[in-house]
Amino acid sequence: MLCRGHILNTLTSRLYDIFSKLKSPKEIWAALETHYKQEKSGSYHFLALKFFDYEITNNKPIMDQLHEIEMLISKLSYLDIKVPDSLQVGAVLSKLPPSWNEYRKKMLHFIDNYTFEQFQTHLQIEIQSRMCELQATNSKVNLVTKTGLTMTQKNLKVQKK
Repeated sequence: MLCRGHILNTLTSRLYDIFSKLKSPKEIWAALETHYKQEKSGSYHFLALKFFDYEITNNKPIMDQLHEIEMLISKLSYLDIKVPDSLQVGAVLSKLPPSWNEYRKKMLHFIDNYTFEQFQTHLQIEIQSRMCELQATNSKVNLVTKTGLTMTQKNLKVQKK
């Protein structure tokens, strides 16, 4: 009876109401195991669906979204579901938005050679490279002189004269 009291004493009010009707500590323990195994199984299915349905978009930073995928993988690992590095890398590549098609094609040749951490580093380098290219493109396009003429228009006028 003492064990029964200790077990019931550790439960929340909701669980206490459910399990207090059972008489022996063995019955309570078995019922609790069954209850939490079912909950864990439901979590597994939910996380697996979330992992497979996840899409990376251009609306949020890629690395933030990669972190969300990493958290899903971590939760799956907690449920004793091991996701190999090559599958993690392949999943992220398949979830990248269409603007990343060239990068995806290039990386598909090297999937087996990268751990997930190495892939994250490679992806971060690609993001930085794209940001530098974008800044260089924007700075060339927006170059305007005081007269309102761009440098190329100014050069054309000088050549005409």
